[in-house]
Amino acid sequence: MIGAFNISEDLITWLNKTFPNNLPTDKVCTIEEIRFLQGQQDVINVIKATYKESIEDVHDEFSNP
Repeated sequence: MIGAFNISEDLITWLNKTFPNNLPTDKVCTIEEIRFLQGQQDVINVIKATYKESIEDVHDEFSNP
């Protein structure tokens, strides 16, 4: 299903695989690198929330004609 801004489930799946929400296993990871990874996750979370909200809006439109 395609949501608002052409966000698809395939995109969400690709983002989850490409940028997993894991703590780095590299013990020499700097605070800047951790902040960068947190920023990536924030962007992915916004995309996921936008997709979920747009799908729910479409579902509501069909449920309440």
